[in-house]
Amino acid sequence: MPASHPVLPPWFEDAADMARLRDALRGADYSVSGVVNALRLKAFDSIRTLGRPVLLDRTSGGRPIDTLVRLFLLRVPVPEGALARAISPLPVDRLVCSRLAAPVASAEGREYVSGFDLLPYEGLALVFDRPPRDNHEPYADYVMGVGGSTASLGMQMIRRPSRLTLDLGCGCGVLAFLASRFSERVIAADRNPRALAMARFNAALNEIANVEVIETDFFSGVKGRVFDLIVSNPPFVISPGRTYIYRDGGMERDGVTETVVRGCGEHLAPGGFAHVLCNWAHLAGTPWEDRLASWSSPAGADMLVLRTHTRDPVEYAQQWVSETERHLTTEQSWTRLDEWTAALRSQKIEAISGGLVSLHKTDGRPGWFDHDTSPEQGAGYTGEHLARMFAGRDFLLSIGGERELLSRRLRCSENLRLSQHVRLTDEGWRLFEAEARIDPGYPFGGVLEPLVMQFVLRMEGRETVGEGLAAVAEESGRDPRSLMSGALSVIGHLIRRGILIPVG
Repeated sequence: MPASHPVLPPWFEDAADMARLRDALRGADYSVSGVVNALRLKAFDSIRTLGRPVLLDRTSGGRPIDTLVRLFLLRVPVPEGALARAISPLPVDRLVCSRLAAPVASAEGREYVSGFDLLPYEGLALVFDRPPRDNHEPYADYVMGVGGSTASLGMQMIRRPSRLTLDLGCGCGVLAFLASRFSERVIAADRNPRALAMARFNAALNEIANVEVIETDFFSGVKGRVFDLIVSNPPFVISPGRTYIYRDGGMERDGVTETVVRGCGEHLAPGGFAHVLCNWAHLAGTPWEDRLASWSSPAGADMLVLRTHTRDPVEYAQQWVSETERHLTTEQSWTRLDEWTAALRSQKIEAISGGLVSLHKTDGRPGWFDHDTSPEQGAGYTGEHLARMFAGRDFLLSIGGERELLSRRLRCSENLRLSQHVRLTDEGWRLFEAEARIDPGYPFGGVLEPLVMQFVLRMEGRETVGEGLAAVAEESGRDPRSLMSGALSVIGHLIRRGILIPVG
């Protein structure tokens, strides 16, 4: 078992020092836009891809933002004088006492380094553990920052007014803080005491007063409470053992995912939503869809699963060993890969999928289950698109069948983007296919047949589905009955994907 982190999480004994650091960050414009402008970046993420010499050159001017970027993002020593100017009016020795900086000997004079990252993100300033170097094993209680899964879940959660929100497995607190902007109260929960300390520090640094940080294992600390929103990025990796708190759930197969999903259904208020970013197992002889559907049905919640990928045991083990155990030698990696793969196969796991599991608590009626394949990366904020996908399925279940669908009015999503492809024929340029995408939203894509394209373009909320299909049939010279019989299933698919929206 890896050791616990030897450096305690940061904290200021004097609240005034926290305010001084906050003022220094704001004064230096240490924000996403501030860093992008100061370093002449195309986007903030390019700080990870630009060469180190380029970034060092662009932060060589000695401005406060240069010093802060070097200290907290580029992870290089900064001179004492430059640090004093960057964090003024906070004295350097107070930053050292907070454990956010430490002195190091240098031929250039006294310099300072930080063992933590301090990242600007969505209007927040977030402190978390610095990733270990490739030849160093992560500490057991290592606290992740804003990784790809956290950012993805933040962009997918439905951001609607909430009386009480739960961030289960909060880590450094980023999802809880984002939810605090539209929630009356938020509970940020984790089983890792180090993560809870980071979350408390970040809440104070960002002046967020409506987030309560608690220690709990799963839902034990919130028994009897219900929430309008639950978000969870739990330690969902299906791995042998329980090595790292942030990664390994320590339960057989996908027990962590099942426990969280079932618990979400039990702790949602009527009308509430839950979002769980997770992995789940494909077991021999059992469709994965049946397993996941059984997790929500006792709680009376709708479940929509957006699957982004599926990997076989060897591919899955290789991914996680290479990403999270970089300290191993090549020979040790091969041994570890064999152990991991053998453990998965011994549990009769044929494949492992990942994606977003979302729940919507019904108000008395039985819940439905549905799933779709989603691109791994959505286009911008996708939460409202996800809400429309739930609403579209509810609509299709509420109507009395195809005859009633013909009498309903639809409109295109305002985020729909249509690309037409034409081809030169003997009769001139003719439409031969079109592509539909939602932006912002899930970029499902997909090719529309010309007749479907004609129908979609007519759906502006004025005509009924039947009237629109009749008009397309007349324009194309098709038999209305044959056109309608094949079109209704396609229209239902477009409604489920949030491309067409019921009026009213």
